[in-house]
Amino acid sequence: MIFLESIRIALGQIWVNKLRTALTLLGMMIGVGAVVGIVSIGSSTSLAS
Repeated sequence: MIFLESIRIALGQIWVNKLRTALTLLGMMIGVGAVVGIVSIGSSTSLAS
């Protein structure tokens, strides 16, 4: 019961703080994209040499 109540509270807070949630997701997507880009650049340069 405590677990389900915790999930309900968390989803409620996500719904209330829409802008903060959207900005957090945007930051995470930019971060993941940056890591993927850096790894792919590093991989391609190591294959070229």
